[in-house]
Amino acid sequence: MIVKDEGNGEATFKQSKKYGETTVTHPLNPRYPDIELKKRFKYRIVGKVVKKEKTILNGELSSLANTLMKDLQDNSEMRQMNYKKYGLLNVQVFAPRLSKPIIDRINRVLAKQYGFTDEELDFIINYDIKYRMGRNSEEE
Repeated sequence: MIVKDEGNGEATFKQSKKYGETTVTHPLNPRYPDIELKKRFKYRIVGKVVKKEKTILNGELSSLANTLMKDLQDNSEMRQMNYKKYGLLNVQVFAPRLSKPIIDRINRVLAKQYGFTDEELDFIINYDIKYRMGRNSEEE
């Protein structure tokens, strides 16, 4: 269910569990505790899950995401930059182009999950090369 806290306007995705007369919201992330829904709290259920599907993404995508984050970090560099307004700052600069092979693997996993055709996947993977840089397949 999607529960909205009427006090602060925030909404969250939770499971609803009932223990006798007590209803709690149960987070999907085990690091967070259940929250008892008491009458004094102002909340409203604003949505519910209508379909739950298993995906192929679970471990593979998570592993690729971790690989990408490490690669981005490894390929980054610290630079000193002098700004008129802020003075001298140390800034971490990332070069995502160096991680393109990993990003392409992520795109392949997602394309398989969502049933993309080979042509659609090619468009996604080669978008920068073909369209932003003005090259086409005949030139390669």
